[in-house]
Amino acid sequence: MKIAKRQCKICHKWFSPNPRTYQSQRCCSNTECQRKRKARTKKNWWKKNPGYNKDRKVTIRCWLQAHPDYWREYRKAHPDYVRKDSKRRCNKYRQEKLSAKQDLIREISVGKLKSIKEIRPDSSAKQDPIQRRQNGIIDYLYWKESSAKQDVIDNQVCNRQ
Repeated sequence: MKIAKRQCKICHKWFSPNPRTYQSQRCCSNTECQRKRKARTKKNWWKKNPGYNKDRKVTIRCWLQAHPDYWREYRKAHPDYVRKDSKRRCNKYRQEKLSAKQDLIREISVGKLKSIKEIRPDSSAKQDPIQRRQNGIIDYLYWKESSAKQDVIDNQVCNRQ
């Protein structure tokens, strides 16, 4: 029996379906197409099962109450897991800290720029407001440069640890 070629639903190239799954196969075996197909399937599954995680959390919590020493014993038996988990937690904490710092820098930047914007000269003859505005811009640029260097220094210190 000859199986007709089909067009892939993702890359739209023609392919020969696997003889064992030709009735249901709609995607070629290209790695990128398979990755996209799986992601699409997973997204659709989560849409159809929105309460799954909530129900699962309740089940897991009940099981953990019945087995209170499970994680302690697991960590004793799997030192590689402990090492990887510690590294993952450190990286997550570092990312959160860096993100919070960047948010703060962004807020300060906006505040400084607004204060510079508020300095308006009444006429071109009045040099004092213009000079203050220029000084404000220079101060802002200097502050921005020094805070950017702080982030680099923080990252270097964290990476050494």
